[in-house]
Amino acid sequence: MVREPDWLRAAKVDEALGILEIAGSEHHPRILEYHAHTNLHASTDEVPWCSSAVCTWMQESGYVSTRSARARSWLRWGMGLLTPALGCVVVIQRGGGNQPGPKDSTATGHVGLLTGWSDTQIEILGGNQSNRVCTKSYPIGRLLGYRWPDHLPSA
Repeated sequence: MVREPDWLRAAKVDEALGILEIAGSEHHPRILEYHAHTNLHASTDEVPWCSSAVCTWMQESGYVSTRSARARSWLRWGMGLLTPALGCVVVIQRGGGNQPGPKDSTATGHVGLLTGWSDTQIEILGGNQSNRVCTKSYPIGRLLGYRWPDHLPSA
């Protein structure tokens, strides 16, 4: 049996809690907490928060994160993996159309944690997916990279 990484278990807790954006002028306190783990420190749950969530799960599990609210910042974090691994950080293109490849870290993207894969799909547990923490499938053609920590957690 494969042991799930601590950060994936943390994400699954938030998924089970049903973390989602609050419509209107209120903002979900957990999403604001996600933002506090980045250098952006956004103050609403309408600001894209997928990277903020991954930063939080990593930091709460004792790992260094990118501390960036940009999804593609994760393409320079840790070490790249040639094949998928349960719980690895996965970065994909956001939306459709002709988008730059993984070398362009300033373009839009989406980041989450890998929970499953096939030849055609990747399953990602992430934040800001349908305005909530949930698991969704995406076409493998949108994949930009798989990443894994290159260090042990801090004591």
